[in-house]
Amino acid sequence: MRGGAWGRERSEPEAVAKFKLPDPHRGVWDTIEHLARPDLFLAKAAQDLKPGGHIAITTGDIGSLFARFRGKGWRMIHPPTHLHYFSAKSLSALLERTGFEVVHVSHPGVTRNVQSALYIILALKLGMPGLFRLVRVMRIFDFSLTVNLHNIMFFVARRRV
Repeated sequence: MRGGAWGRERSEPEAVAKFKLPDPHRGVWDTIEHLARPDLFLAKAAQDLKPGGHIAITTGDIGSLFARFRGKGWRMIHPPTHLHYFSAKSLSALLERTGFEVVHVSHPGVTRNVQSALYIILALKLGMPGLFRLVRVMRIFDFSLTVNLHNIMFFVARRRV
């Protein structure tokens, strides 16, 4: 994204690409959950942005129905790399406390290549790499699929004037 970014950058999800952020802005993709002090990070971001500047954040939603259903088995639960888990309510409150006004919250889907998912299931989880090689040669699963479990959040917040 133009305007720079803190943390790890990656290609923008489709929902992010559709949301046009006015300059100046910062993007924080899948990073805030890794920070020891996300409050200090956001306070610094607010300090660095001009009034009216925007920050965009993606992270998991611990308050989602799917996350609650999966509990400790939810794919976003993996200490020690994830130090914090946010719900839409808790991240909104943190942004408000650190000088931002939330202007957008959504839960975009995730697109995965089906063949890659089969590799994880067959070769890695079930220990059947030969079956995966057979499936790969057939190429019938070489396509992508988008699934939305509503457990990933996309936030945009504006620095208060």
